[in-house]
Amino acid sequence: MPIVINPLNRCSRPLKILLNNHGSNAKAAEVSTTYYWDHSKTLKGKNPLDAILLSQRTNGTDFISHAIAAARALEEIAQVKIPENAQIIRNILLGLDIIYGHITHFYQYVLPDYIPIPRSGNPSGVDVDYRISSDVVEKMITHMWTSYEIRRTIHNLIALIGGKAPHVSNIVAGGVSKALSGPDAIRAKSMLRQVSDFINREYTHDIWQIKVAYRDFFNIGGWEGRLLTFGEFPQKENSNYYISPKALDESGLVNIQKSLLTVEYSGSYFEAETKGNSLKTQFRPVPDKAGGYSWTKGIVYSKQTYETGAVARMFLSGNKIIADLGTNAVSVMGRLRARLEECYRLAEQMRIWIDQLNPKERVASEFEIPKEGEAISFAESSGGSIVHCLSINKGKIDIYNIFDSYSWNICPTTYEGQRNPMERAITGIRIANNKYPIQVFRIIRSF
Repeated sequence: MPIVINPLNRCSRPLKILLNNHGSNAKAAEVSTTYYWDHSKTLKGKNPLDAILLSQRTNGTDFISHAIAAARALEEIAQVKIPENAQIIRNILLGLDIIYGHITHFYQYVLPDYIPIPRSGNPSGVDVDYRISSDVVEKMITHMWTSYEIRRTIHNLIALIGGKAPHVSNIVAGGVSKALSGPDAIRAKSMLRQVSDFINREYTHDIWQIKVAYRDFFNIGGWEGRLLTFGEFPQKENSNYYISPKALDESGLVNIQKSLLTVEYSGSYFEAETKGNSLKTQFRPVPDKAGGYSWTKGIVYSKQTYETGAVARMFLSGNKIIADLGTNAVSVMGRLRARLEECYRLAEQMRIWIDQLNPKERVASEFEIPKEGEAISFAESSGGSIVHCLSINKGKIDIYNIFDSYSWNICPTTYEGQRNPMERAITGIRIANNKYPIQVFRIIRSF
């Protein structure tokens, strides 16, 4: 008998899960988004500079990553290199955005699956596999409330550097619009210290408690483990990256080529208005499309589905904790641990970046809106890799396609029948209770 979970809340977007059971095991699965989302129609015909602000509305978190991806697309078309000072400021803003996303993900999306939250609506009389002692649970709930204060601190810090939060105004084509003064740098380091203290104490404590109690989830929620990151945090003159661009498939590490990126929409509720499956393909919604089951336009690399996000970035960049997990890195606990590891690294690195700023150096290069041109740009977000495809015609946006982490991690079934990472992760798992399949919730929300 199939199990339908609709909607699954506490995700970036509401999801629908369809499980076909064989006894107590999930034989096959479908994971889909349940509402129409298409920014390309919003941006078409607009001034290209508007994309930096409007694309930040793509989802509830990760807004800075979209601003940076939009700016990078414009700069690629205009062949403009941004100053080192501007690159450092963007790196700091994006680091804060990713940390904010990881803390939000754990305390708002994940934690209620592992401990009983008062008045959270957890079903009575159902075994939800709680394993942590009540005194520790009480402490973790206190940390959950503290996380809201820390998220406010992060937004205050983003506003100090980026002009406002959410949806920063400091990122512009050609660099940033405002330098970080000496006094503001001192304030920023003080606020960053509060964030680091929370990561090193409360966040670390809570991940550790869950890791110890649910150690078996290092073996649950995995799949073949094809991983990909476009790299992030460019360093000196964009010649190298703090996190290098890499992909891992069955043959080992491979170099990423833009030409091997294609759109997958055969299992979606979209049809192509133009021929082909390039990133600039235009689409129209078809709610009753035969074979469609998701409102996500997927993206694949070399015709293969890949998982993106913190686990991909940490594993491929050689983080010892995550790399030492081996194949268990791609699991429920591996993903949660990778997010924490990334918070450690970024919080430490941002202090270094602040010290590297030179208030006397320029923060922007001259920029003129190009009349014609095309570009594909990338950025990393807390949820995973994002891709922006921009085409300008007569000084206006002609095509603007946005693909975020969901385009990778819940890419609808491909033309060749490949399933996405989330579907692969829940296929074959043992479901203890069909009325409340907590194992499924934990797997899906680990992404």
